[in-house]
Amino acid sequence: MNEKWFLMSIEEIEQKLKTNAVLGLPLKAARSRANLHKKDKKDTIFFSVKKKRIDKILLDLFSDVFLVLLTLLAIFSLFFEGDAIICSGILVIIAINLAISFFIYYRDRRTVESMSDFFAPTARVIRGGKLYIVDYRDLTEGDVIMIEKGDILGCDARLVQSNALRVCMKIDKKTEKTLDKYAGASVRADELYAENMINMVHAGSTVLEGSGRAIVTAIGQYTYLGAMTGGITELPSRELPNGLAHLKKECSKLGLIMLLMTLPFCIFSVMFGSFPSGNVVLSEAVLVALALGATAMLSRSSNLFINFYVRFIRKLAISENPCIIRSIDALDKLTDVDYLFLIDGSIATDGILHFDTLITADGEAKKNDRMGMSATALSEMIVIYSQARSAVPSAGTRDNNELEVGIAEFLKKSFVDAAALKIRCNIHSYLHSVDKEERDIVIYSDMGVKTELSVSSSLSTFELCDYVMVAGAKKSLSADGRDSLKASYESYLSMGRRPILFSTDTGQGRCFIGMMILREGADASLPKAISSVRKSGMKIISFSNCIGRKDAPEIPDMLRQGSRVYAHDLAIQGRDITHSFGSYDEYCGFSEQDVVTLAKYVKDQNKGLAIFSFTDYAKDAVEYADVFISCAPVRTGVFGHFEEEIRALEVPGEHSSASCTQTVKAEADILLMRPKDSKGGLEPLARARGYCRLAYRNLASFLRYFVFAQMIRMITVAFPMVFGRGLADSRQILLLGFLMDLAALVIFASDMRQGGLKRKTTDTELFKFSFVNTVRNNSKLLIPSLVGSLLCLVLPRLIELIPVFDNFLYRAEFTFMTTALLQLAIFACVYAEDVLSKSAMKKMCTNRIFIIEAASLVLFTVLCYLTPVGVLFGISSNSVIYVIASLIPPIALLVSYIVITFPKTKKGVGGTI
Repeated sequence: MNEKWFLMSIEEIEQKLKTNAVLGLPLKAARSRANLHKKDKKDTIFFSVKKKRIDKILLDLFSDVFLVLLTLLAIFSLFFEGDAIICSGILVIIAINLAISFFIYYRDRRTVESMSDFFAPTARVIRGGKLYIVDYRDLTEGDVIMIEKGDILGCDARLVQSNALRVCMKIDKKTEKTLDKYAGASVRADELYAENMINMVHAGSTVLEGSGRAIVTAIGQYTYLGAMTGGITELPSRELPNGLAHLKKECSKLGLIMLLMTLPFCIFSVMFGSFPSGNVVLSEAVLVALALGATAMLSRSSNLFINFYVRFIRKLAISENPCIIRSIDALDKLTDVDYLFLIDGSIATDGILHFDTLITADGEAKKNDRMGMSATALSEMIVIYSQARSAVPSAGTRDNNELEVGIAEFLKKSFVDAAALKIRCNIHSYLHSVDKEERDIVIYSDMGVKTELSVSSSLSTFELCDYVMVAGAKKSLSADGRDSLKASYESYLSMGRRPILFSTDTGQGRCFIGMMILREGADASLPKAISSVRKSGMKIISFSNCIGRKDAPEIPDMLRQGSRVYAHDLAIQGRDITHSFGSYDEYCGFSEQDVVTLAKYVKDQNKGLAIFSFTDYAKDAVEYADVFISCAPVRTGVFGHFEEEIRALEVPGEHSSASCTQTVKAEADILLMRPKDSKGGLEPLARARGYCRLAYRNLASFLRYFVFAQMIRMITVAFPMVFGRGLADSRQILLLGFLMDLAALVIFASDMRQGGLKRKTTDTELFKFSFVNTVRNNSKLLIPSLVGSLLCLVLPRLIELIPVFDNFLYRAEFTFMTTALLQLAIFACVYAEDVLSKSAMKKMCTNRIFIIEAASLVLFTVLCYLTPVGVLFGISSNSVIYVIASLIPPIALLVSYIVITFPKTKKGVGGTI
């Protein structure tokens, strides 16, 4: 729709787009128009995240040098040596592994990418006269949006109302301009440049000052900037946090070491021995070496390690009390945070204004049934104001829902006869926020006397008043009286309350009637959440009565616990603000620069820092923070199955005070809901920190399993090659490594048990990961692993000594089956060790993935022994004796582990990597 909206009148735009500049589109019409856009959904998106292409995901998984060499050598053996069976077996195993790995990695990537949707700007839209918060992708032409300071616009719109509106407009990808916008301004008919269309706002602009109301004229790539640049695209976050990036390098080293260790064994086999298939050829021996190297979980599986984190990020996002984490890196850093700075009290309050009390010149009126004449007059003004708001829709710039809850709560307690008052007073007009003082004005007649009721939250109201209501009568307001009222106003403001001032003017001077005091609802569960956060090792430091802070909730009383330090006390004592830092829980009366200084001091001490802020106050301090946290309305739903997209749904009826500004949200690493109905607040943050510790524990558990599983494979498969006889070929090694390790990784990644969290594994410990250190630190797993592995080598010789069984002909089948069962046994030991309890075995055996893995192993064995499937994987024995004999080493491993571990202590102590 290529129209010159800047030339049209508001009435013409309303007719053209079939909308209403005050009430907006009807809800049904808005949804119908939005559904039409679904066909060209890509064109209607302005803010997007650059998703990783499928081919690059496959490249990530196939970038393992051992995997590539193994595939090439398998193909080489097919064409040059005619070994179709070995080649086919290897390629089938690689294909199955890549398919499963791709599914896991693709789903995890899409889940993490979808988290960015929550941090994208949202629109406050009026539909059917009600305020909604929606994603810009769900906006449509004709919608009426509210614009406030801090907004980042995702549509082009024509201004209906503006109030000192100033924006920073993106002219193109590199150029920005600061522009003043005026709803009633005229623009030249032949204007071609969007920056000169001062009665319009454009997508990509950031609102610097003021507010406004506008009708949407273009969305997505139909906007000025969208058509030029395709919109604003956010780059994906870093895939691996520091610990996993380092681990990836260590796994590569381990794979290289295993290859170098195995090659001499291959040479011995080629020179002196044979493989199960007969005489050894060089390609078959090298395939074995590469297979052992490829099972060392290199680049392919390092990418899959993000599953340990994504599992918890997704669970946090779709829970009833959500916590939205932008990236794996943010969750990773949250674990090492030592200090949490609370810059304001929004984490402890619900963002909804509730009625608290009435204040007049006569004093405080807590009980409505005992109100004096002044309080009665104030109550009548509140009722008239409420009637005007409900009868006349706001035509101003700000939304009309901010005071609704507080006024409704007052009306329930009020004894004013609202029906009689409505008959007595005739309301003529209601003007909402018509000037820079943000005053609401109601014009009404009371018994023929025309009166202007002014409702404001500005301190300057007292300067405008010449009179004050005292004992129901209008009296002159003295300078002392004005100062007394100001002091009362400021005292409530310092307590985190919101005073709403009522004054009237009949043409003979303005008279102050009184104040309605509103408060934000406190989070009843906050003390418990604070205790939980502190127990996790994070110290909470709050900043109250900060100098120069505006538009943010004050620290509530429930957060003012523990030791406190005042800025003026430190100044009097001549002490630096960092004096005894860490021993105070609250800093009172400090400036923005002081907060920045303390943040820098924390980083200089090499401590982790998280900052929670509702506004851009102390934004320079955020530069020193490892994690930046803010709050916004969050309501989630899961869309799709394979894509695993998680998106925010529209939140009806929520006022913008419940959300940080768009500019703050764009910088945040973590989003929380403001407390409401026992949800939101600090509790999900404490849960997120606990989940990250679970991710570390599960990762450490898998690494312990993996190291000992590799050791078992080296002993049972590679060691016999020293004596010139390989007991397993590359196909069997890949089955033992690729598929069984992958199943173990998925099981550990999905482990939600709370046991074993006394041990804290951090990035620092991951940096120290090595094969030798892991074995040394988990000595009680070493002996059982050696017992089972060596028994696997010795048992065939022992069986041959028994005349009944004659020669043990199928050692490859026995080695494969025994090694697989030994890996399951070592997995069981590690799993039991994590929860420090014997009951873990029972829990493990009821794990769905473990049951599937064990059942698959049994089914695979049956298929190999009874069908031609075994030929493909080099397994052909159908003797029951091999199945029975293969159970002996894993049973010996489990028994020796139980003997070593449980009799000594009631609870085993988990090792570390």
